[in-house]
Amino acid sequence: MHERVVELCNDLIGLQGLCAVPGHKEELGREKASAALNAVISFLRDVGTEPAWREPLLQLSAALDDAKYGRFNPITKPVPMPPGTPNKLVMDRADDGMAAAAVDILNTHCKADEALTTVARALGYKKETLRQIRKNLRAPKTKKGPPKASEEAVAAYRYWMDELQRRGIPAKDFVNHMFATRGFKADA
Repeated sequence: MHERVVELCNDLIGLQGLCAVPGHKEELGREKASAALNAVISFLRDVGTEPAWREPLLQLSAALDDAKYGRFNPITKPVPMPPGTPNKLVMDRADDGMAAAAVDILNTHCKADEALTTVARALGYKKETLRQIRKNLRAPKTKKGPPKASEEAVAAYRYWMDELQRRGIPAKDFVNHMFATRGFKADA
């Protein structure tokens, strides 16, 4: 079993080497997700899980393949967006929380402006946008209207701050690790 877990980890690590085909960069995310999902499905099959347990994952894998080739699949069909739903994608909103956490972590060892500049440059944010994201995360919840920060940003911020405490590594090293987990160049 241990050997198979190592193989799964190696399969997932290997996905980092996938490169976008010129003119089709937007498809790389779907390719990586599909390959990672298929690695997990293979792992579950190899360790003897019931086929019924793998079926939802197989259906999701097929839906990703259908989307890749322009076919309609009800699993990946978006539902109508309710009023007030943010247009920003879930992972982008989570990245906002990660970016704010990175600034706060670096701010323990340098000035806030320097931390903002470092993180904004590394993650491709405008410095003022990142400053506003941090402000929104700190804003108290209001009884009227939606919260200023998305649930995903708040959850990601808390996750990274908890991870820092759990791992206990130097701030700069930890921030570089944060960036690397999302495929950003580590240069904090």
